[in-house]
Amino acid sequence: MRIGWATPFNVRSAIGKFSLIVCEEFRARGHDIEIIRIESGDELALPVIDTEISVIDAADCAVADYDSLIVNFGNHAPYHAHSVALAAQRAPVGIFHDMEMRDFEWGLVHRHDLQLPHLHGGKQELAARELADMVDPAARLTLATIAAMTCGAVIHGPHYQATVSAYCPGRVEVIPLCFPDTGTTRIAKPPGPGQRVAIFGALNDNKQPRRVLEALALLRPSIGPVDLHLIGSAEDRWRDPLLAQADKLGLKPPIFHGYVSDEKLQNILEDMHAICCLRYPVTEGGSASLVTALYRARPLVISDIASYAIVPDDLAHKVSYGNDPEDVADALMKIFSDPAKADRSAADARDWAGNRFSAETYVDSLEPLLLGIGRDSALAQVARQFVPAVTSPAHEPIMVSVAAVSEILDWMDESQTSL
Repeated sequence: MRIGWATPFNVRSAIGKFSLIVCEEFRARGHDIEIIRIESGDELALPVIDTEISVIDAADCAVADYDSLIVNFGNHAPYHAHSVALAAQRAPVGIFHDMEMRDFEWGLVHRHDLQLPHLHGGKQELAARELADMVDPAARLTLATIAAMTCGAVIHGPHYQATVSAYCPGRVEVIPLCFPDTGTTRIAKPPGPGQRVAIFGALNDNKQPRRVLEALALLRPSIGPVDLHLIGSAEDRWRDPLLAQADKLGLKPPIFHGYVSDEKLQNILEDMHAICCLRYPVTEGGSASLVTALYRARPLVISDIASYAIVPDDLAHKVSYGNDPEDVADALMKIFSDPAKADRSAADARDWAGNRFSAETYVDSLEPLLLGIGRDSALAQVARQFVPAVTSPAHEPIMVSVAAVSEILDWMDESQTSL
């Protein structure tokens, strides 16, 4: 099978690193695969991830040349700018890395002057429907619109399945995210003296550094000061309030590391006594930060929600989905009170993650979807060919014609299913 894999593919992109190991696994299984870069502007000029697989820009690819076109959708327009242009040419299999896509849509408008066309009548229809998932109702139309452009979809957790399934015309598979261990294999050594907690990734409020600061303030009378290390890019609008909060709580200011290399990230994380992977609200499908933290074999505090909940209860310290600092303080107290037990659990978590989040496990689920998506892809292409016949010169849908064509497509789908 010849596969076109559309993704950001620069050295700073977590989705790029995910794409590399998945594409290498497909290649190892005998598939002909080509990576299509979908970044724009300065982001397209970032260094490409090193690989022997062919890499081309989205502007240079011919989407009809592939047996399967896979497009990775994420909530950052500079990294995913050309995803919509590809989907406009051919209905792809969409991999949805985020359930919140409004920042992506905002970036299309303000960076590229491109308006994402919403589903006709979608706002009213969604307001009348009850979809049982975690998608913010205000974000649902954007996610549904992109899902409707695909012929099949992959999501990384069931927490946004209802919305994607309601609007994707093909199969929707829940496949937990895979992610590589970017660290160096070496003998583990205990962290240095003191007490340290880390949060890492692109830093913002939904990673809950405020909640962790409040938890550390609760712990201070019992165990003394704890250093909070924040690793990743942080805008001043996030940094300044955290410094002010720490000062108000009587804590030492958090230590901001900024963006660091994979090697430095490993060094910092392995010197931590605990890592916090909290989310509120959850906006992503799966978490590369979660998998990376598991690989580092340090005691882990996570929200018991969405893709985080799949970690077995005995391998991580799970806390409520919300803003309560007390259960975070309780979890950290357990780690600091019995570090040997916490370290044993973290080592077991690393072993579990090595299999659960491997590329082999991911492709075992994705490959059958691609091999069986042909009918849905063909119907999506037929539907696109009908567009001129069911729209006015002003590109408005003629609803009588739309209804008639829909009946034809439903008949075609049912006829192929019965064969």
